[in-house]
Amino acid sequence: EVDAAVESKPFRYAFDEFVFSSDKHILFVDDSLKEPFSIDVHTLGIKFDKLDSAAPDGVSHLALVLKVDKHGELKVDADLSPLAKRPSIAGKGEIAGVDLRLFAPFTKQHIGHNVRSGQLDADLSLAIDKGIINSNMKLALHQFELKALSKKEAKELNSEFGFPLNSSLSLLRDRDNTIRLEIPVA
Repeated sequence: EVDAAVESKPFRYAFDEFVFSSDKHILFVDDSLKEPFSIDVHTLGIKFDKLDSAAPDGVSHLALVLKVDKHGELKVDADLSPLAKRPSIAGKGEIAGVDLRLFAPFTKQHIGHNVRSGQLDADLSLAIDKGIINSNMKLALHQFELKALSKKEAKELNSEFGFPLNSSLSLLRDRDNTIRLEIPVA
């Protein structure tokens, strides 16, 4: 039985540096789709500096590297205040060589198309100032090809889009068959 008159004190924690590194395989599976989505993360490196619950507005540094499937890689290097009432992040990220065929379970279920080929590279500008997001993503989709699962699926999406999807994608391709998009996130 807990005495109601006893005041509870918050748990305090702090560390100067947290380092985690593994070359073990971590398999992430999402069974919520009709066709399960799975991704193999086989190298993971995290370095996180200076976190103190007594100083929630303090700035910490995060360096993250993970390798996905055969050639994909994600890197993040950022300063952040994750414990602040309104968190902030300032940094950059990079995605390189991610095989877009991995995401076919999502495209099949949500747009009725299969990813036939493609590779994703991206440069990420990560900026959140006291809870206000002002980031930017520069995406490059190399050799990205979709194929409709059926004529019915293609017709439904094209009517919803107002223009055939593959024709729209063709308009975005450069001479190297790469679709380059810059997407501000605010």
